[in-house]
Amino acid sequence: MGTEWIWVGAPTPTSVRVTGEIDGAMARLAVSTNQNLDSPQWVGPVPINAAGTVHFSVEGLAPATEYWCAIEDDGTLDTDPDRIGRFTTFRPTGSTGLHRVVGFGDAGLTPDYPAEDTTVLPSTRGSNPPVLSQIAGVDADLRVCLGDWHYGNPGDGVYVPDGTVGTIRAIYRDVLRQPHQAAVLRVPTEVGYDDHDFVGGNDSDGTSLDKPNLAQVVREFMPHYPMGAAGPVYRAWQIDRTLHILADTRYDRTPNGAADNASKTMLGQAQKDWMRSILTTTTAVALVWWMPTPWLGGHVDTWSSFTTERQELATMLTSIAVPSSGGTRSWASSMVMLTADVHALGLASGAANPWGGFPVLLCASIDATPSEASGSQYDLGFQGGRSQWGMVTVDDTGSQITMTLTGYSGMAVWRQHTISFATGQPTPPPAPTPVPGATATATNRVDWYACDLVSGAKIAHLPMVKGTFGRALSNYWQTTLTLPLPTAGPGRLLGLADRILEPRTTMYVAVVNGVPAWAGILLKPIGGTAPTAELGLVSLEGYLNRRYVGDHKWTGVDEARIWAGLIGDANNEHGIGLVVDAPDTGTVRDREYFDDENGLVFQRVSELAEVEDGPDWTIDLEWTNSRQTHVRKVARLRKRIGRVDPIVTLSSISPVYVDYDWTWDYSDGRGANDILAYTSGEGEDTPTSARIRDEFQLDAGIPRYEYRFQPSSSIKNPSVLNAHARRKLAELREGTKSVVITCRANIEPARLGVDWNIGDTVNLDLWGHLDPLGRAVRGRVLAWELDPEAQIVKPTILLEA
Repeated sequence: MGTEWIWVGAPTPTSVRVTGEIDGAMARLAVSTNQNLDSPQWVGPVPINAAGTVHFSVEGLAPATEYWCAIEDDGTLDTDPDRIGRFTTFRPTGSTGLHRVVGFGDAGLTPDYPAEDTTVLPSTRGSNPPVLSQIAGVDADLRVCLGDWHYGNPGDGVYVPDGTVGTIRAIYRDVLRQPHQAAVLRVPTEVGYDDHDFVGGNDSDGTSLDKPNLAQVVREFMPHYPMGAAGPVYRAWQIDRTLHILADTRYDRTPNGAADNASKTMLGQAQKDWMRSILTTTTAVALVWWMPTPWLGGHVDTWSSFTTERQELATMLTSIAVPSSGGTRSWASSMVMLTADVHALGLASGAANPWGGFPVLLCASIDATPSEASGSQYDLGFQGGRSQWGMVTVDDTGSQITMTLTGYSGMAVWRQHTISFATGQPTPPPAPTPVPGATATATNRVDWYACDLVSGAKIAHLPMVKGTFGRALSNYWQTTLTLPLPTAGPGRLLGLADRILEPRTTMYVAVVNGVPAWAGILLKPIGGTAPTAELGLVSLEGYLNRRYVGDHKWTGVDEARIWAGLIGDANNEHGIGLVVDAPDTGTVRDREYFDDENGLVFQRVSELAEVEDGPDWTIDLEWTNSRQTHVRKVARLRKRIGRVDPIVTLSSISPVYVDYDWTWDYSDGRGANDILAYTSGEGEDTPTSARIRDEFQLDAGIPRYEYRFQPSSSIKNPSVLNAHARRKLAELREGTKSVVITCRANIEPARLGVDWNIGDTVNLDLWGHLDPLGRAVRGRVLAWELDPEAQIVKPTILLEA
């Protein structure tokens, strides 16, 4: 048993797709942060499909992390270096930073490196070029093949028998059998098609009767980004704040020779409608359009035969404003295009492109007869040749984006062209880079450290600290710990007592299951003649209750940027060194704050979270290095924090669980079906929301329970008050249904930080006097409290309706 090939594709910040071919009927995928595939995450087993391939969808990965993967067939993991995939997940969507994507195309027309060991594809219609192995080693986030992956022309009956599903599958296997082709697919690669690897042969189009066969095989073999279940294979993905679109220019294409009018199409109406929808709703601020058919040039098989539709698309790109730019920038001024098909490198500035005014890079061929066609429209250079490819580099600093198109001949730079534009947005801080090796592993103890509050540097190991502590989502936690003060022995503080008992500048960090899980700012130490000191602490979120918000006005701005700006008020001028991780959520809001309102940062960020469809936030801890000498404090916002789909079941009849308490609280402030939100003012000038009611409950005869509240004194807009009232109704309409389970913190499957964490949805299997027949429910962990000495944790779980 073994793996014939492995193909990695469609990476995101937390997922990847992998396909392969095996000898057996069932396989698993091992995914590890270690090249030796130690302690892997397993996916599967999954069965082979009708084509004889296996598909793995890997979820729950860490952003910006390098991974390796291999396929296990019939119990044997294939660790041959030529059968191990490698990929790095993207940063969280909405992050800033630099990313690179390679583009190439056209391999197999009178190749310098003919294909070997083929069954259907003639050796001179395929290719095994060494430059692909070199491209596999380039520092890039993704690679995109723009088509003519081979020159088999399936469906025309000249080079291969036909365009049936079986023949196209055999062609794919022939290409995948080539060592250098296989090498580039072991790192993330998206593959499009053009006329020669489409069906119907040279200059093929949508009239081919075999096109459903090709579309089927594409979906059977490729680990692709989402696309429709059948039909054209256009797709899109986002890296940081840049949208990438890979076009399908063949499936719905009108023949080149048809009259050039409004009914003639290369993309098809469905693809254009899809693209328009994305461009008007995306949170991205820049665009890379991957175009298999040349945008420029005069050959009959380019966009020169579709001038009406090309102008239609140019108009769309110049007329649609980038949603996040406030209408100040069009897509045409915020994009570049990469294309292939003509066997040459060509670089055109925006000034040379009258259809949209954006730069274009022609990046071919990998191994096909060099083009001798004129490149007059490429004002920055044109060169026919082989072993040629391109790269787009996007450098997003937050307030500005720089996009660089680079053509390569072999591994040497041929030409470059760069554009830059302001995003019109404040520069968000970069997301922190995860530290290798700082993953949770179950242990039987909690280690305590006194650390410098600002730098995060360890001051002292405190093995004898006692007391319970906890976390709450979007809130802070106060506790009192006990610190022994022995005058001799291993716990002696050796002159550090004054430093570790200094309030304001000291935090106490608990390391649970190998990772820093909680930090409390020391605010009130009490000690003297007694052999112990009492430590009054508040979790890091509490620091936001000691800083005030300045003057701000945000209009049509993503809520994550508003939140990051508010955190900035707590971070500037001698803050505690918070690192902000808050990618855009896609929800824009209007907010205005004034310094003289004396609004606390904690109050304002809580208001933002408590509005309808508001985000989650917390302050997490991470090691800053593999030696674990410093702790980083990460202020993190997401539309939702934690797993949505439960992977853990907490059962009250398992030996790791002690008991549970189930609560349905409809007391004052815990339940209501008639809500009114108000803010400051007098008499008729007092802004209020509408009366937000649960009419279904009232019509069903449930008595009216009213609740009025002031979400903020700064809100003047009734629509914002309505949003707060709707959020509050959703919280209170059924009262508060929650469960507190007491369980062991270091035994599977209840290990804190290993099996579950704050924000996660978990399954519950409850048995007790209240539930003698058992109760199976699910809920979300909103808080937890840990007793380190007893190794007992109590998660508070809000039940789902």
